[in-house]
Amino acid sequence: MKLDTQGRIIGSFLIVTAYYVVLHISATIGAFMYLIANAISMPFFIRTKGYDVVLMLSFLMAISLSKLIWWLTLTLFSYIIYNRNTITHDI
Repeated sequence: MKLDTQGRIIGSFLIVTAYYVVLHISATIGAFMYLIANAISMPFFIRTKGYDVVLMLSFLMAISLSKLIWWLTLTLFSYIIYNRNTITHDI
């Protein structure tokens, strides 16, 4: 069995697991899992010339990536705002 075929199988299981995680645990963790699963699955569809699936997976990866960037930005700004008053400046 080729490596990209194994990646497609693992990616499919990971997509189902990510769906459960999004619904019941954390949307951010689920989005990260979706991103990894789609990236693992994509080489198979490129090799088999399933360009419509590659386009769809690219779109889904962009959505997951935007969620992760939003979460990272929110976390970073929350950290900065929370610690703004605790930083001491020597004069």
